[in-house]
Amino acid sequence: MAAKITELVAYLESILGFRAKATEVKLNVSFSVQAFYSFCELEICVPGENPLMVLAALQRDDEYPGIVALKKRLSVIEKATNKVVVYVSENMNLAERRSLIEHHINFIAIKSQFYVPELAMDLREAFRNRKKTTESDTGNDLSPATQAMLIRLLFDDSIYQPGVICTAERLMGLYQYSRVTLSKAISELKKSGLLVSTHEKDFSTRFYSLRHSRSETFEKALRVMRNPVSKRVWVNKIPSLEEGVCYAGDSALAQYTMLSQSAQPVYAMTRKVYTSLLKRGEFEEATHIDSARATVEIWRYQSPKAATHIVDEISLYLTQKDNKDERVQLALSEFRENYPWMKFGD
Repeated sequence: MAAKITELVAYLESILGFRAKATEVKLNVSFSVQAFYSFCELEICVPGENPLMVLAALQRDDEYPGIVALKKRLSVIEKATNKVVVYVSENMNLAERRSLIEHHINFIAIKSQFYVPELAMDLREAFRNRKKTTESDTGNDLSPATQAMLIRLLFDDSIYQPGVICTAERLMGLYQYSRVTLSKAISELKKSGLLVSTHEKDFSTRFYSLRHSRSETFEKALRVMRNPVSKRVWVNKIPSLEEGVCYAGDSALAQYTMLSQSAQPVYAMTRKVYTSLLKRGEFEEATHIDSARATVEIWRYQSPKAATHIVDEISLYLTQKDNKDERVQLALSEFRENYPWMKFGD
């Protein structure tokens, strides 16, 4: 089985162009299921993004069991793990692969075919981001934690008063970052030329100040900020606006502007919040638009305005700036009526 896992990883890396890792795992499923499969967690390492994770169910004898038996077994595995499950085999003929596609089964035929529709959006975004990074060759994008902290600072009027200097804790604000994460965030802001250390120190306490005016800081920040959305999914119920759940997309624009939102609301939440709500049974992922009641954007960070249950205007702009809809672009321009320092490249 180790040889098959090695072949699987090599095949994934060859077709995707990303580094992959496989870790064998034991599952708490019936012996009848374990008799047919061995399991490993596959981690597809996308540069600058969270890794894409799936659970691979490797057929032990490579004998195709038929679509009915296979769907039943994979369903048992999915319910036990709440993961994206991929059926893996070495010897599948064309008819068997067509059957799997017709029934929307995630599968990998080693050296032959990769069909995992549940990862399609993630991979498409990953390839798009990799292409943009290669073309621009900047490598200076802020990490999610740094970006969230900077956005909070941009909305903090007190930071821009004359002569104001800040401790690291004041820069961090409402976010409860570890010492390592906070240190990295400060280093990134200094490297980007947005933050400077002052010469004033109180024993071991260091002080910092923003280097530019608010409008200049915002203008320079846009060059190193990125879209906070890591994934979009459909869900079969409308999430309640509890802690960490916010309106996003056109639903948020409708709250801030005169734009009318679409019939299907859009929400933002971090992966941690999303996973928690899934486990609690608040909703389930919908596989088709017809059964979807809402769209959920899984964000890389929690918006600094999450307490209002509406994502902040800067993050919202980053998610919508490439939207070609003229109504959306006009709505985004309305932000400047409340925040004259916002200059979206004009």
